[in-house]
Amino acid sequence: MDTMKRHDKIIIRKKVSWMDPSDFIYKIIIPCLIWLPQQVAEVFRARPLKRLLATLGLVSQDKSIMPFMNDCLNFTSEKISEGLELIQAKKAVTNDAGERRIVIFFAWLTAKPRHINKFAKLMADLGLDMLVVRLFPLDAMQPSTGTQVVAEQVCNFLRRRKLYEKYLVFGCSGGAYLFCEVALKVHSEPELKRAVFDKVVGQVYDSPVDLRGVSVGIAHSITSSSMLQCWIRSYVDWFLKARYDAVTRHYERAAQQMYRGPVHAPCLYLFSDNDPMSPEDVNEGIANLWRDRGLSLRGRKFHHKTTGHCLNYVTYPQEYREEIYKFFVEVGFVDQAAVDEVLKA
Repeated sequence: MDTMKRHDKIIIRKKVSWMDPSDFIYKIIIPCLIWLPQQVAEVFRARPLKRLLATLGLVSQDKSIMPFMNDCLNFTSEKISEGLELIQAKKAVTNDAGERRIVIFFAWLTAKPRHINKFAKLMADLGLDMLVVRLFPLDAMQPSTGTQVVAEQVCNFLRRRKLYEKYLVFGCSGGAYLFCEVALKVHSEPELKRAVFDKVVGQVYDSPVDLRGVSVGIAHSITSSSMLQCWIRSYVDWFLKARYDAVTRHYERAAQQMYRGPVHAPCLYLFSDNDPMSPEDVNEGIANLWRDRGLSLRGRKFHHKTTGHCLNYVTYPQEYREEIYKFFVEVGFVDQAAVDEVLKA
């Protein structure tokens, strides 16, 4: 009798899944809408359309706007996978055992090579390596096949390359969410946690996007048109409700990890007073949760005359660099002498 009941339940689930309109849209209509513009772009070689598809993560980066990052005077780059790139300082800071120091940099959804190059130089000037971790908007909307795949790639890198003395986490915008997915995996492996998270000396978050800002974040990452953004926000909000089991529950799990503090280390959070994707009150709310848990942290607010997201470094390059370097010294990631030498140059 129990066996029959279990069998009946399985049949009912299949019928509900087949009649669920969100399942139909997710598995049939969306793949068709993705396939059609790809073919149009290929036939007519429409560069603007290819650029949009590359931003969404629908075509190969190597064939569109994401070429390999060019080597610079003080660092080299190594592409590990579609979403991972290792930046290595040519004059690296090492200890007596030859162990280096690395920043795990979780970029925002639409970060381009020229943006990442600025952060790479920021780190390499101090002799620090940087692992660049990238995510695309549609990957973020499919956690089990997008975000968590990239998170596992990060964990594989950390398992294989244990040559680092100190780690520092740096998350920009939606990159903070991706780090929480990585943190969930690391916390489930005690050995990896001891090898990596016990060596994390600090964490930096620039304009992090909370679960409540997911629809706004995805809309802004796809288009600058206010009309299209409104439509995309409405669709994403509906999508999150309709695809709760497949998508939203993963966001909620990662958000809870963020509220608890993904790693127990001092924190610097950077935000602006005019950012709809990362509001000031949300940043302060999460900061208060961390303070209640005994985490050491401080924030820095940047003033922007116009609305924008993740523009702190672009608008205030000198102040931003000084703030980052100051925090690096505070947590013992670099020496003050090294910072003074770089700032004088």
